[in-house]
Amino acid sequence: MFVLSVVKPPEGEAKYGKAEVCEPVAERGKLFTQVYWALRERNGWMHPEVANKHAEGVYLIDTGSTVTCEGLTFRIDKAENAPHACPCCGRLVLPDDHSFAAPRDADCLGCFTWEVDAPAHLPQNSAHAVKKESK
Repeated sequence: MFVLSVVKPPEGEAKYGKAEVCEPVAERGKLFTQVYWALRERNGWMHPEVANKHAEGVYLIDTGSTVTCEGLTFRIDKAENAPHACPCCGRLVLPDDHSFAAPRDADCLGCFTWEVDAPAHLPQNSAHAVKKESK
C-alpha cells in the first residue's frame, strides 16, 4: 500500500503550505492518476500530455522523497509509515517529526511546541498565514 501527499505552496506569511494526504492505493501505479489529477486541478490549462509527463516523473521518485512540480510538492510513502496533515494548520506531519507525531490527530512542530515559553502557531513554523493566538 502506498500513500501520496500533495503540499500546496505556502500562503501569506506561512513558511509551509497546506497538505492533502490522498487515500492509500494497493498498487504504486495508481499513484500516477492521483498525481495527474492534482496537477490538472492546480492548472486547468495544463495540456494532458504535459500532466502525464510530470505525473510519470513523480511516480518514479523513491519512497520518502519529494519532488516539486507546478508549485505542488509531492511525496510518496508506504501506508504503514504515511504522514498526515496537521489538524490545526494543514502542514504535513511526518511520523518521525516528534515523539507524538504518528497519530493522525498530532499537530506539527509549529502548532505543538515542546518549550513552555515558545509561541505556537507562528507562520515561520507552520502553514498558518498569519500569527495565531496560542492554545
